[in-house]
Amino acid sequence: MLCDNCKKNQAAVYIEQITNGETTEVNLCYKCSLDFHSPMFLNNILKGMFHNIGEKNVATIQCPSCQITLSEFRKTGKLGCNQCYPTFKKEISTILKNIQWGTSHRGKIPQKNSADLLVKKEVQRLRREQATAIEREEYEEAARLRDKIKEMELGGEEQ
Repeated sequence: MLCDNCKKNQAAVYIEQITNGETTEVNLCYKCSLDFHSPMFLNNILKGMFHNIGEKNVATIQCPSCQITLSEFRKTGKLGCNQCYPTFKKEISTILKNIQWGTSHRGKIPQKNSADLLVKKEVQRLRREQATAIEREEYEEAARLRDKIKEMELGGEEQ
């Protein structure tokens, strides 16, 4: 059976995904399966991403709480405790950027009051941008963002 993605190589990985009662089947060759974003490949992807981290400091970076080293983290792809996250923040961030579309989870938005929630999130984002613009002394941009925030807040009150 040929790969459903490249249609050139022999399929080596069979994936069956059931979503809302609908079954989707995908046959992939080894090469295409490496590009496939799925939780079942997470361990392999995590292990593969560690080659981007330089070999120096691998053994020296260590979690102060559980004593796991960056080298152990690279081997297993697993962290030992909650203090590992700030300790290996740079490495985790690099991995997440490589295996998914961003480093933050947005989650689902409830149907009730979803418009208000979206406006609040957008205002928060704009406030962060405004603070960054002020730090960079880009006052025109900060003023534009301020006006946009006011407009969004007034629009929300009228509804």
